[in-house]
Amino acid sequence: MISEPTVLVLGAGVSKPYGYPIGSELVQDVFLQIVKPEWTQILLACSYKQAEIDEFRSRLHQSHVLTIDAFLEQQREFSGVGKSAIALSLLTRENPDAIHDFEVRNVGIYDYLLAQLRTDWQSLGKNKLSIITFNYDRSLEYFLFTALEHGFGQPREEIAAALNAGIVPVIHVHGSLGPLPWQSRDGSEYFPLFAGHVQPAEIKKRVEDARNSIFTVAEASQQYILARERIRGARRIYFLGFGYDESNLGLLGLSEFNFVDVQLKPRFMNAKYQSRHISGSAMHLGTAQIEAIQNKWRIRLPDNTSNALEFLRNYAVLT
Repeated sequence: MISEPTVLVLGAGVSKPYGYPIGSELVQDVFLQIVKPEWTQILLACSYKQAEIDEFRSRLHQSHVLTIDAFLEQQREFSGVGKSAIALSLLTRENPDAIHDFEVRNVGIYDYLLAQLRTDWQSLGKNKLSIITFNYDRSLEYFLFTALEHGFGQPREEIAAALNAGIVPVIHVHGSLGPLPWQSRDGSEYFPLFAGHVQPAEIKKRVEDARNSIFTVAEASQQYILARERIRGARRIYFLGFGYDESNLGLLGLSEFNFVDVQLKPRFMNAKYQSRHISGSAMHLGTAQIEAIQNKWRIRLPDNTSNALEFLRNYAVLT
């Protein structure tokens, strides 16, 4: 059970074991798939013109951006078709089998995280964990509902009520692919977008609903307010599978709060800095990058070889 106020900040690396791309992979997938008839027909049905689709693809390709989000921040005229393309790529990857696969359990963080939360049903809500995610996918919510339903044997309505009441709050700062059925009466099930039994009208609706649930930075002010409130009250803040983009760190309010990791405190003797457990995974980051992040944002990055699950096991205190 997690008794200290704890926040996990999730980046794309957390969703990758469950079948989702990181930012650069999403750019490539959209570029390659958007010309295929399966995608084109849906985008045309969503009232985008072929010329707009082609122009979006061309500009995205030649912009050399690392993420579609960054592209849309500068090219807002492509917001609709860009968000729809994101939805097409990610909804296609919704796969329940990937969530329950035994090999995936050994590389993803969800099962390990649930084990730290697990207690009796009456006490589950006493866990003091909040999750802030920069990911659009709904894999975590699907996992939590399914695992709690089958693990505790409570009626689906009670599981839904507990999760909707914030038993494990999940804040999607840039929105999500839309609600699941237990989150909203109009929510859609978790399954691949182009599954054989799905009719084109349903595919179109899922894409449009997801598009409308995705936010650019300019549209996400309320989500960032909620995220900052959680971070402000946390004693432990862990970044997992995160890219440490400076604009994202700034929007989370880290400069405003003047937090410093307890193990980095000796570097920052200024009394204004408040000690916290504030650290994260840094897989594949270079030594200079790690040092720069630690110096500017006072987040401890203990190594550049641990993935998100390894970081949790080796460095995070979840009690």
